[in-house]
Amino acid sequence: MTGPDRIAELSQRITTLTGQTLSRDEVMTVVGRAFEHQVDLDDDGQLRALLGGLASSPVVRGPAVAAPQPGRPAVPPREPSPSGATAKTAAVLALLGGIANLAIGAVFFATGNYVSENDTMPGWYHAVYYVVAGGSVIVGGALLTGAVMMFRRKRFGPRIVAVGCALCLAVFFGDLAMTFAAADEGGVGMSGSPGRHLSGLVFPVLTLVLVLLPSTKRWVMREALLADGHLLPSQVPSDSPIPRTKTRGVVHIAGIVLVAASVVAGGVFVVNHFVRTQSTRTQSTTASSPDRRQIELPFADFDIVPLYGIAIDTGGNVYVSAEAGMFKLAPDTAAPIKLPFPKLRSTSYNEWHGPSDVAVDVAGNVYATYGQANRVLKLAVGASAPSELPLTDLGWPRGVAVDAAGNVYVADADSDNPRVLKLAVGADAPTKLPFVELEKPAGVAVDAGGNVYVTDVGAVHNGVFKLAAGSRTSTELPFNGWSRRSGIVVDTAGDIYVVDEHAKKVLKLAAGADAPTTLPFGDLNSPRAVAVDSTGDVYVIDGSGSNDRVVKLYAQ
Repeated sequence: MTGPDRIAELSQRITTLTGQTLSRDEVMTVVGRAFEHQVDLDDDGQLRALLGGLASSPVVRGPAVAAPQPGRPAVPPREPSPSGATAKTAAVLALLGGIANLAIGAVFFATGNYVSENDTMPGWYHAVYYVVAGGSVIVGGALLTGAVMMFRRKRFGPRIVAVGCALCLAVFFGDLAMTFAAADEGGVGMSGSPGRHLSGLVFPVLTLVLVLLPSTKRWVMREALLADGHLLPSQVPSDSPIPRTKTRGVVHIAGIVLVAASVVAGGVFVVNHFVRTQSTRTQSTTASSPDRRQIELPFADFDIVPLYGIAIDTGGNVYVSAEAGMFKLAPDTAAPIKLPFPKLRSTSYNEWHGPSDVAVDVAGNVYATYGQANRVLKLAVGASAPSELPLTDLGWPRGVAVDAAGNVYVADADSDNPRVLKLAVGADAPTKLPFVELEKPAGVAVDAGGNVYVTDVGAVHNGVFKLAAGSRTSTELPFNGWSRRSGIVVDTAGDIYVVDEHAKKVLKLAAGADAPTTLPFGDLNSPRAVAVDSTGDVYVIDGSGSNDRVVKLYAQ
């Protein structure tokens, strides 16, 4: 039914109920007051109550105010239309939020593969990462669609924006979970200001509150209802004296209370976690070690962080691979020197990175993997520059080790072909070692007997594995439980040392033992690489990037 038909039908019903005939302008005025009070004009009882309640009010005819005619129900002037300030503000916020969420989703998808292959987080983190990316795109589409519909005063616009805000809150809490997980694993987490995370909570809540306000709906719906002939408003404000249902008003109030509670709870949670994280880091930085055998080597005093890998040669020299390059600390010296390892360009991004891991052989030759450049370099003793080893088709070389004969072993965390490669002395191509079902190999080590060890930090295949010399299948070592054990080294006695990033421990599995023990390091934040010298002293890279350090634990 068209608008004019509805006006004519309503005029006839008013005549039937009152015995009087109203002009079109008077009928439109009744419609306006009914809309203001959310009256169901198809309900004769509500319509009669409206007309009866307004019988003593002045009637509006065009611009003039006329006195009520005898026997005719008078209708008061129509109130001015809502300004739409809340609706327009909500639409602008939704528009900006939609653009921001689409951009965030695009960035997440673009960097997903890089994060998956280059972080230190468990498998569930990567799944949530992609869920947040997809959710951001969906939220962005919903908010943009709703914003456009609100500007065009379409009735479903506020509803779509409300749904987008609800999804945005879900995405926010998913992102928050990832942030807290990163902080717990030694990442930057909330180390900066919590303002970024609070803004991610305040934006959807503020937009949702504005969308739920009655004034927003009145502005959006007023013209739409009159334009298409729908004279039946569906919500009733709580201040109307006309009989009405209160269900929708209660829902609005409950929704506002709920989002307000979410703001308070989320804000308290974020700030509390921020304070707790900062407090923990302050304590770990300022507190003295509980074990007097533990010291910190002078790598943190120089701007070379983050640190990645560590190795010790037979002379006690400490080698550390870092984003800034390769560094060597001689015994009893106060500062490391930089070795001539260059930064190499990433194969995926226009970025330049330092070496990822380091190993040194008995002759003093130094080996380095470049995870993002897919290359392995060797710096021979006395050489002024490193040379590249014939290890081709690498996907993500991480750990590196070298045995007494000079054979080189590389853990390749290629997502399509995870493997451990061996480059024999003098060979021009590597061979693949028969490790079973590797998913994301990280660290690799080899002992004096030629046994090869690898840590796997995959989401499903997770643990420490050994390939005995001459064997065609690998076995899992008794480092029980799911965790992230990445760095690994073996000493001359066959004892195995592994860093457990999740538990913030360094574990030692003695030769022949059926369970590891925990070394007495103190205040470790996020250990990720380990080395041992000929005397049994253990060295660990610990930290979260900006505050990395090298800690040494004396054997005696």
